[in-house]
Amino acid sequence: AVEPNTVKVEENLLEGSSSRSSEGCEIFAIPEPAEELPKVSVVKRGSLKNVWDKKHSCMFCFKNVNKMSTHLQRVHKKESPVKRVMAMAKGSYERRKAWAELLNQGDFKHNYKVLKSGSGQLIPRYRTKNKSAEDCVVCSFCKGLYGKSLLYVHYKTCSQRKGTANARGRKGEAVRQGSMLMPLPSNVSEGFFSHVVARMQKDDVTRIILNDSLIVKFGERKFCATECYTASYISTRIRELGRLLKVVRLKTDMKVSTLTQALHPENLDLIIQSVRELAEFNEENHHFRKSSLALRLGHSIKKCASVLRAEAIKIGDEELVEQAKRFDSLFSGNWFDYITEIQSTSKTVFNQQTQKKQNVEDKPKMRKKMKRQPWSEDEINAVKRHLSDCIVTGMVPKKAQAMKAVAAEPCLRSRSWHNVKDYVYNLIKKTKEK
Repeated sequence: AVEPNTVKVEENLLEGSSSRSSEGCEIFAIPEPAEELPKVSVVKRGSLKNVWDKKHSCMFCFKNVNKMSTHLQRVHKKESPVKRVMAMAKGSYERRKAWAELLNQGDFKHNYKVLKSGSGQLIPRYRTKNKSAEDCVVCSFCKGLYGKSLLYVHYKTCSQRKGTANARGRKGEAVRQGSMLMPLPSNVSEGFFSHVVARMQKDDVTRIILNDSLIVKFGERKFCATECYTASYISTRIRELGRLLKVVRLKTDMKVSTLTQALHPENLDLIIQSVRELAEFNEENHHFRKSSLALRLGHSIKKCASVLRAEAIKIGDEELVEQAKRFDSLFSGNWFDYITEIQSTSKTVFNQQTQKKQNVEDKPKMRKKMKRQPWSEDEINAVKRHLSDCIVTGMVPKKAQAMKAVAAEPCLRSRSWHNVKDYVYNLIKKTKEK
């Protein structure tokens, strides 16, 4: 039996295809929002015998059965979708396709319920060795559950997408469309998710963002001011905070797992070290390689402290209000000394180096404008003598042909093979115009 607050991904092949038994399937727990989903280890195969134990969820009674078509014809034969399929010719392609549609609808309802409740078993379209819940995305056309790596391959050949206007798209479009069909996280609004989060790459940073309420609040405040900020700008800013929190987690071994915990006066040095690591600070010359990133992170952290203080006031948490207030005061007093001043120095050094380079390049060059050298009669005859075939057929000579002509004729030694090729091209063009 599956324990509460767990999701188990089935790990065998689709019904109707041979697979090996899946003994000892791994179960991973869905942690609290502040934590990250742990990875699933590779499932060990048991017996080498072929098994046909794949079960699907019925869209009417929600029972898990092996043979869905038989179950629907026996138990739900009075339902209109089942009647429509039963009226089709047995063994036809249309009938098999219709049964697959009903099967996918039942699995989709089941998977949606599992993800919304946080307990149960996900039913993917194909069972593999090491799929976890965060690796599965729904196809926006047939509603089947696929791994992200296989979704785009299926997306191009899905039988339900024919005649659809938005069938074509980039590789990430399939994942974005599928993620819109799954239940939203409880701490994310629908507009912010569809316009900002759904467009981001589904990786560890995105998972950290969705599991941190403070980063989500920061992004939603930016999203409300749609006239000032675009979706790409907002996603860039919240991903920077997600990367910062990822570094903080690694430095503290998950002891500080949320941005709210990180914005504590005791963790100011930790924040500064993490920002320096992200912005690639050089200890030898005290310069940032990504100085603009350090500056943006400083503004984002200060804004997050203000958001944290406002949310703490709303819920009446005086301790959290005092924590945010003290961190904001300490941060404002020390950030310039540790980050901003060095960032300004890095920018000044960069400007000086750029100015030196510009000064060198801007020096007046005693270079006369070269006039085009007219073609003499001997040069024209030499070109026509060696490249007459190209002129007659209207084909521009290749590099080897032009170089051969230059080497063979002493009068063409002052010309490059580019000059010869261009002359023949212009001659052919004039001939065609006439």
